[in-house]
Amino acid sequence: MFLPVERIDLIESERNYVRLRAGADSHRLRATIGSLAERLDPAQFLRLNRSTLVRLDAVREMNEWSHGDFRVVMRDGTELIWSRRYRAAAEREFGVQG
Repeated sequence: MFLPVERIDLIESERNYVRLRAGADSHRLRATIGSLAERLDPAQFLRLNRSTLVRLDAVREMNEWSHGDFRVVMRDGTELIWSRRYRAAAEREFGVQG
């Protein structure tokens, strides 16, 4: 099955697999989240924490949370945490600021 990258909203780590969420659909792929993060365009995808990547167009809002973390709300209502460690890395590498 081929899944266009622009349909992927969220990628979650599951050990040596990842779960690709595209709207209401979910697909499992044998890969690590690190290997996908290296291959995906950083202008389109953001690593939120050790186990989550999001497509920026699928994000509805980001709010300061606690201790430097941010709460990320996806368009479908899913709430995630953008950890301060990965936020700092994004600021350094890509000039992204939360």
